Amino acid sequence: MDTQAAAFFELAPRVARRMDFADGRELVVLKGRVWVTCTDHSEDVFVSAGHSVQLGPGAVVECDGGEIARLRVVPAEIGWMQLAGQMLAALAGLLPRVPRLQAGPMDPEGLDGVGNR
Repeated sequence: MDTQAAAFFELAPRVARRMDFADGRELVVLKGRVWVTCTDHSEDVFVSAGHSVQLGPGAVVECDGGEIARLRVVPAEIGWMQLAGQMLAALAGLLPRVPRLQAGPMDPEGLDGVGNR
């Protein structure tokens, strides 16, 4: 799983997954309900669809409901430079494509019509 970009995954009912790579990242529950435990938290948490939780070290996520849980892991904090870069990339994707102009061969007559002979 890419640890820099947002990642989507699903868990079947009663299936658990270690999230060692996700310390400090945010887990967003898109569908279903999960049980989250981390080594540095004294209490486990249950997270339902539409809610999120920040993961700590040694996080384990288990699908707690009777349906598949659809989850997303995203960076918990995003710097303003990264956010600005993402916005500019999105805007650039909306712009129409302009053909690149390339210089053609030099005209020996030049602009004044007098050539070098």
